[in-house]
Amino acid sequence: MNNLVFETSSLESKALEALFNDEIYVLVVRNYVRGELSRKYGEIIFSSDELEKYYYEVSDSGERKSLFLGVSRYGVSFSTTFGRPENSPEKQKYYISALPNITRIRELFDPYLSPIDKLRLDLDELYVHGANIAQFENKKMFCGIARVTHCDLDLQERNPHVDSLPPEFFLQRQFSANIYLSTPPVGGDLIVYPMKPLSAQEVDDFEANQKLWSSKLPEGIRIKPNNGDLILINTRRPHAVTKFTDGTRVSLQTFIGVNENRPLQLWC
Repeated sequence: MNNLVFETSSLESKALEALFNDEIYVLVVRNYVRGELSRKYGEIIFSSDELEKYYYEVSDSGERKSLFLGVSRYGVSFSTTFGRPENSPEKQKYYISALPNITRIRELFDPYLSPIDKLRLDLDELYVHGANIAQFENKKMFCGIARVTHCDLDLQERNPHVDSLPPEFFLQRQFSANIYLSTPPVGGDLIVYPMKPLSAQEVDDFEANQKLWSSKLPEGIRIKPNNGDLILINTRRPHAVTKFTDGTRVSLQTFIGVNENRPLQLWC
């Protein structure tokens, strides 16, 4: 395996520190959730009538466009509030639904421990400064959004992206953790481009000139998720998902904010 990718059978403190210190680019924990359980709950989420399509903002020749990149979500993403005023419907919807959405995800897995709750506990126990659900704007955040990637769409592969909070939500580093409940037999690979994480200014430039950046990206590192795997990456590195033509790709996701000598901040 590429020496920028560390693969293990259990989440450990040293591996987390290596990821957060940029010594490795991808941390893969195989079989973090038992395969039979991950498949069962992936099917439940995939068939839910509460899934909503997510539209990603991209720039095309200086014009901002909303593209459906083949991803639906179970739960409300904080990104829907970016640039919105304090009393906007988008912000009200996010914060009002944050804790109820955590409960909804948890109840899906009853009587078992939710995988996202397992991850929260592991991070709090393993990381020297602990881990908390984030509070931005003095309000508690959602953590553990479910994501369904649909087959036969290659827009994600053709449009690598980065994830980064706006500068007013100061974080030194931003990561994501995805727990894969259901994966396709072929395709649906995660691509991470091995380059220095982008600065806030570079993130803005990437989003404004996505096609230009994409044409200059190095060859990507490809990781094939299996049912039950946990994968963590720095989201300020461009990343993408390869097309697949059969099966489903369902995951639970949280972002992880890292500031020196502070607890990890979890949100989505």
